[in-house]
Amino acid sequence: MDELDELRRKKLEEIREQRQQRQQIANAEEILKQFLDKNARERYGTLKVAHAEKAMRLLAVITQMVNEGHIRQQITDAQLKDILRSMDSGKTEFRIKR
Repeated sequence: MDELDELRRKKLEEIREQRQQRQQIANAEEILKQFLDKNARERYGTLKVAHAEKAMRLLAVITQMVNEGHIRQQITDAQLKDILRSMDSGKTEFRIKR
């Protein structure tokens, strides 16, 4: 029974951690939505569906900027595009010419 109890305890801990992580994401998204205008919110929603990992990185970047006081007014779609470009600027592109 000890093994079974240990498995249950681990599973419950995993469930708690997942729930806490989802709650943190939901809180960050609420903050994000307060600082995005309508078009920027639409772009974020599309990005979240198409590129979930990139949307999570964007969420982290904007939340950090808000917490540090770098953002005090709503972000427009053009500004959001600039933030996305700056996130991608560190990546290397490979092009094949034929």
